[in-house]
Amino acid sequence: VAVAPEIWFGGIYKDEKPENFFGQLSTDPEVWAVIHDDYQVPEDQLKTWQKERDSFIAGKQLIDKFGWKFGDRIQLKGTYITLTLDLVLRGVYTGPDESNIFFHNKYLENAVSRLSEQTGIFFLRTQTPEQVPVVCDAINRMFENSEAPVKAASGGGRCWPSSCRRRWSWPSWGGSSGSPSECRSPAPWSRS
Repeated sequence: VAVAPEIWFGGIYKDEKPENFFGQLSTDPEVWAVIHDDYQVPEDQLKTWQKERDSFIAGKQLIDKFGWKFGDRIQLKGTYITLTLDLVLRGVYTGPDESNIFFHNKYLENAVSRLSEQTGIFFLRTQTPEQVPVVCDAINRMFENSEAPVKAASGGGRCWPSSCRRRWSWPSWGGSSGSPSECRSPAPWSRS
C-alpha cells in the first residue's frame, strides 16, 4: 500500500546529556500517516508539516517533557551527518511511541546531496498482514546478490510491536524509495 524511506539523524539537542536524547527521523511526510496509521495527528497540523520542509512533528511525550509549543524552533547538531538542523514545531502526534520527532527527507537531501541517493530504513505497509512475509521474502530474494544487500523483516525489533502485523522495515544503504509493486530490479536502491 505504501513505502516511506527514513533516515536516523541522531543529532544532539541542547547537550549530550542522556535526558536530552530522543529519536530523530527524516521521512516522507506525505506517506507517514499511511504507514503509521496507529498514530494520530490533527489534520491541520499534518497538512502544515507536509507543506513546510523545515518543520517537524513530535510525540506528545516529548512535547510535555521539553515544554515545546507550536512554532518553537529547535536545533539538532548532527553527529555522523555533519549538519545542524533548524526545525520548527508544526504538529504533535499521539500513539504507541511518542518519543520521536519526524521531519522532511527533503530537508536533508537539500542540505547534503549524498543523502538524496541513500536511506537508512524503508517502512512499508501492506493491505493485509498475510502479505507481509510474502513481500519480505520477495525483497530479500531481489537483493541477495546485490552490492547493497538488505534484510526485510517483520517484527524482531524492526518495527513497533503494536503494528508489526502490518508494517515492517529493513535497513538499506541504497537509493530512492519504491513500493513492492515497483520492485523490478535492484537498480532503484543501488548506490550510484
